Parts: sequence; structure tokens; C-alpha cells
Amino acid sequence: MRRLAQALGVSTFTLTYQFNSQEELMTAIRGAAGERLKALAGVLETAPKSVFAYAEGVRRFWTLAQTAEYSTCIRVEMEESMLRVLGPEAANPCGRAWHQWRSRLVDAMVSLGVQPSVAVIEAEVSLASTFGLLYAAISSPGENFAASFDYALSAHAERVLELVGASAESSELSNLIG
Repeated sequence: MRRLAQALGVSTFTLTYQFNSQEELMTAIRGAAGERLKALAGVLETAPKSVFAYAEGVRRFWTLAQTAEYSTCIRVEMEESMLRVLGPEAANPCGRAWHQWRSRLVDAMVSLGVQPSVAVIEAEVSLASTFGLLYAAISSPGENFAASFDYALSAHAERVLELVGASAESSELSNLIG
């Protein structure tokens, strides 16, 4: 608490007055990060008009997730996920944001014509790729993972195109992705 108060330019008393314990402070931080991540899920329309619009939303998520405001929240999300493994009874506001993003992906793909059971699997693969790359970006701040994300998004969008049988959008997507 002392180091945090010093970094914030406030007294330790101010922090302990606002938050009775370090755990209460951490719960507030996780809650705030979770709320920001929920807002980030809003960049994807739940009923996009095309696979191109869907892929554009996924790209907006990737771009915003790398900004200072959101990358810190993603880091908190990842730390929260690790804590859940150690103590599943812990509050989980960040995990709820992750599930909201998953639901958005599934809803968007279903609205495009992907079968719900397949959309769930495709959403899981897309999230694993995206969050894995975000973890890599957080772990290796000097490296650029944009080309890797473009590759993953291209493969995902092509699979979604196949699932909905919309080959006409293929050239539009290649302009978005690469």
C-alpha cells in the first residue's frame, strides 16, 4: 500500500481510508478493469451485415486492446484468471467481461448464418488466438505482433466465410487483413 500510495502521489492514509484492506483495493481494481473490458466488447456488432463487418469489429477490438488504457485491463484480466486457478472462490469481474466478448463473437457469427455449436468452437479458437497474442504483447513489450494477429484474423475470417458460404466477400476481407 505504501508503494502504491507513493506512485499515486497520495498518503497511505488516503488509500486505507478509501479501502479497508489491500484485498478490498484489489477487488475494486479488478472490478474497474472488468467494466472497461465489458465496454471493449461493444466494438463488435452482435448482428453484423457481413463477414467483412464482423472481421472489422474483431480488428477494432485488437487495436483498442493494445492501447495503454485497455492493455492494463487485459493484464489484470490475465492475472485474475491465474488467481481463479489458485482460488476459484475469488470474485471474477474480468472473467465476466471475457465471457461477454465470447458471447458477442458467437452472436455475430450466428447472425451471419453459422450454426450455434460451430460458432462457439470458432469463437473459442479466435479468443485463444487473440488473447494469446495479447499475452505475448504484454510479456514482450518491444515486439510487434500485428502480423501474427493479421494471420490469425485472416484464417478465422476465411473459416467464417466458408461456414456461411459467402465467397463474394473474400476480396473485401483481403483488403482489411493484408
